[in-house]
Amino acid sequence: MPELAEVKIMSEYINDVCYDRDFTSITLSPEVARRLPLDQPSDLQIFSISSKSRGKELLLGLGKDSTGNPLTISIAMGMSGNWIFCRRDKHPPHSHLHFNTIDGWSLCLVDARRFARWRWASWSSSRGPCPVSEKEEFRSNINSNLHKPFFKKPIHLALMDQTYFNGIGNYLRAEILFKAGQDPFELAGTAILNNPKILELCSTLPYEAYLIGGGQLKDWKNPFQVPSTGFSEWMKCYGKASESIVDRNGRKLWYCKSQLKPLYEGQTP
Repeated sequence: MPELAEVKIMSEYINDVCYDRDFTSITLSPEVARRLPLDQPSDLQIFSISSKSRGKELLLGLGKDSTGNPLTISIAMGMSGNWIFCRRDKHPPHSHLHFNTIDGWSLCLVDARRFARWRWASWSSSRGPCPVSEKEEFRSNINSNLHKPFFKKPIHLALMDQTYFNGIGNYLRAEILFKAGQDPFELAGTAILNNPKILELCSTLPYEAYLIGGGQLKDWKNPFQVPSTGFSEWMKCYGKASESIVDRNGRKLWYCKSQLKPLYEGQTP
């Protein structure tokens, strides 16, 4: 958390609150200043902010430098990152990255767990295309690489890898596999070849989650302060299924035993 839907919502929030505003400085909290520095270019005196999202990655545009090159900050939101626009003298707890306006307001990245990351860069080359906004590129990136050793790992692990499944996280993984009727322990390449629902649901389910306001779970709340509209009912597997294990990456996988192939019946996967 946050996953594709939530990052898309946050990007739209940033564009909404930053529209037609002038910013003058970038500041960091003492807790992260040494570990995650973000030096403000000397020629960046007054700037605007715009935002785009791509899967789990968020990109802030701050105009251009003196040579005409775009100034962009790539941000990974970690486990609990979110944004709030507030008065500069009322920064909320756990706000670590601040973009300050001329007239006393701040756009703040709030991150209680401090897993968020940022750097002066464009889109990360290690993340694949967005399953929603770049659907065909997303499918092509996977189908053209199914022969690689990566796809010999179980599908439940492959879905969490942002190289191919940019934007898919833990709750989307559970819902995709459940609604595809897919055994989560089948090898990824075999599962994708034999079950076309998997890639289709990688595109449709994040968009559905976006339309209902995102997954307001644990640390993340919709920055537009929109109440959750049926998200709990929308989820059919995550936190509800009959079975769960902790995967090799330390994340809990929820699944239904009825989806397992006969090979696994009576065995511990």
